[in-house]
Amino acid sequence: MPEIEGHFFNGVRRGWVRVEFTSGDTLELRREVFADFGFGNGSVVDTDELDAAVRESDRRHGRSVALRFFRERPRSEQEIRLRLRREKLGPEMIDSLVADFTTQGLLNDADFARAWVGSRTNLRPKGVFLIRRELR
Repeated sequence: MPEIEGHFFNGVRRGWVRVEFTSGDTLELRREVFADFGFGNGSVVDTDELDAAVRESDRRHGRSVALRFFRERPRSEQEIRLRLRREKLGPEMIDSLVADFTTQGLLNDADFARAWVGSRTNLRPKGVFLIRRELR
């Protein structure tokens, strides 16, 4: 079982902590996940617990990234998937987050398309043919 040698806040993204193990391995977790799991210097961590912490950290990070992305304008499912993929989240985590956002009503491709067509027809008037082509 891995033992935590130390944790550091310098040199990592804001809101993250670098965890160093006695084996020499390191990983980064969100600070709140590190605290929620009760990790600290000298803690011996079960591998399953460590995997759960990494998954929770990824989930919170993906959620935070997506919510910031939604602030600008409505987004399509494909846009959200591409943005989360850039954050190096796994396909299962992306699927889970997309399902959560859909259930919560934050992600709806039909609403996105209606908003997009409305903005296209009002801000950059184009014919129906060009709008359909752009939507594809």
